[in-house]
Amino acid sequence: MECGESLASPRNNIPHKLLKNENWEKLKDIFQEALERAPAEREQFLNEACGGDQALADEIRQLLLSFDADEEFMESPAVGEVAATIVGKREVLAGGQMVGRYEVIKKIGAGGMGEVFLATDTDLERSVALKILPQIYAGDEARVGRFIREAKAASALNHPNIITIYEILNFEGSHLIATEFIEGETLRSRQRREPLQLPEIIDAASQISAALSAAHSAGIVHRDIKPENIMIRKDGLVKVLDFGLAKLTEKQNGDIISTGGAGSLATDPGMVMGTVSYMSPEQVRSTADIDPRADIWSLGVVLYETISGGLPFTGGSPSDVIASILRSDPHHLPGGLPLELERIVAKTLQKERPNRYQTVEELNTDLKTLGRERE
Repeated sequence: MECGESLASPRNNIPHKLLKNENWEKLKDIFQEALERAPAEREQFLNEACGGDQALADEIRQLLLSFDADEEFMESPAVGEVAATIVGKREVLAGGQMVGRYEVIKKIGAGGMGEVFLATDTDLERSVALKILPQIYAGDEARVGRFIREAKAASALNHPNIITIYEILNFEGSHLIATEFIEGETLRSRQRREPLQLPEIIDAASQISAALSAAHSAGIVHRDIKPENIMIRKDGLVKVLDFGLAKLTEKQNGDIISTGGAGSLATDPGMVMGTVSYMSPEQVRSTADIDPRADIWSLGVVLYETISGGLPFTGGSPSDVIASILRSDPHHLPGGLPLELERIVAKTLQKERPNRYQTVEELNTDLKTLGRERE
């Protein structure tokens, strides 16, 4: 895409020049991938994905601004229409709409794998959350599969620290998951509003590890533990969300390995999934045999970040972060922490899996012991 090229000549909702431009498919792909990332991560992603093509990066920035703007701007005939064309309708559901027995109240969130709406179960008279896969992905079998796997993986688990899945729905060609409504905030939001104190951090980490213990016992590796996937209720109860990247495992000869059968949830070797800053060395290497110790690493990163306010491995781009994960020691934690807590964090972030906690139960035992000693 050349500098100065205009987006303001729509034809069937797509600018005329973009229809002819050979970079159109590339623009769409990068735009869709950028939407799946947190706003803070998009700039680094664009710089890398566009390969130094600043004109292309600028066009996508305009699309992102348009997509994030209010509805009046989205109705404009320029970049707003391009963004709407690429991603489809912004919302399939609206307040007051009925989806089966669920009455939609309002939209309460959105992420790379779907938008979330508050609704009322009119039969059981309780609040629920409806997570809907964006229409743009309806024809993408891989994304639909991940979306459905999230529901099936989580619904197989029955634990107070894991979100409860009620059912999977298909509404007017869209895929939805009905879950319990959690009145609270993500760990990310809580940290920004009011950072957790040390006893709260230890308690939250213990609850997360208890949830992972239940998942691992059922043969499920979460693979995407991060602050956005952890909810804290007003009463302090922690809930682990989004098993969309979960991969079933099976136990053979006492070791947990990847399943390879037709019913497995394994991804193709070489495919990197998850959020880079929280991924284990084996994940960023795209090794096929991801096991529960990957979740232990990710929880270690979350624990480190919650304590210090920063990440243990950083860089100017996703590639730099990956290099840091593979080669660098974690940044030092603040002084004055209990030595046992420093030891726990250090053990979760061992690059070689044999040196890491081997089970999340071991980690949970150490966290609970530390919590009791602090009390």
